[in-house]
Amino acid sequence: MKKYKKNGATGKAGEYYFAYWMVRNFKWPCRLLDIDVGIDAQVEIFEDEISTGDFFAVQIKSTVENDPDMSIDLSDFMYWQQLESQVILVRILMGDNHSEPVMYWKSFSKEYLDEIVMEMGTTGFQSKKVLFSESDKLTSESKDSWKEAILSDTDKRLIRVARSLLKSLKEHDLDNFVEEDYNLQNENKDFISFNSEIDTFNHHFIDYEELIDAVCLDRRLIIRAPFIGEVIDYFEENESILLYMFNNAFNGIKVGRTPNQILPRNLSREIKRQTEDWVYHMTGF
Repeated sequence: MKKYKKNGATGKAGEYYFAYWMVRNFKWPCRLLDIDVGIDAQVEIFEDEISTGDFFAVQIKSTVENDPDMSIDLSDFMYWQQLESQVILVRILMGDNHSEPVMYWKSFSKEYLDEIVMEMGTTGFQSKKVLFSESDKLTSESKDSWKEAILSDTDKRLIRVARSLLKSLKEHDLDNFVEEDYNLQNENKDFISFNSEIDTFNHHFIDYEELIDAVCLDRRLIIRAPFIGEVIDYFEENESILLYMFNNAFNGIKVGRTPNQILPRNLSREIKRQTEDWVYHMTGF
């Protein structure tokens, strides 16, 4: 359990300065906490003036020294590890060498905190030095980095899925799709080409359904990561074209063949719906 510590004048000045700076530059609410038990402030993230429902837990460490590097106790790391919110450590230099306070910041994800606590448990060290560089300075341009820091490892993986899906969809040139031209291009395709296309379109739908399922489980995902929502919208705008392309390939090679010969083992829900009547006709189940 963290013990209560009184803040000195420098600490209080740093907290008030940070809260003022955050509201002015990021336009995000910053609530200073009354007692210091390991977290000094709570910052709420807004996107287009709408709250995402996500918060940063901020520990503010102010000093009159000119060196931002500092040591953090194991007890602090263990306390941060228990929090639901993403933790940000802010270091504020308030010495006479600066015309105004200089701030540095570092983000501590749950995964990173787990690593630190495990490492310190192995080595037996009771504190760890946190180093800051010029790239860690807190400026108005840091806002996008803060928004990225709130993303979990799962969020980041889903963004990679969305980015890969969008790239693949763009390769089909869907915006310029003309049915007659597409059919002409398919006249000379062989089994291998059509079978490869079946795999490709099935994979597109698997990725899309993964994104949709994630959003259904966490509606705030598309607020934290608007790009995912944009990819979902683009997919749905072109879904009928994608299904036309899939069925063109599927109908081109299904005659005289079994489901195991042409369909992937892991089918997306939509592709399963598109082929279930034929599969039942061929297999009885």
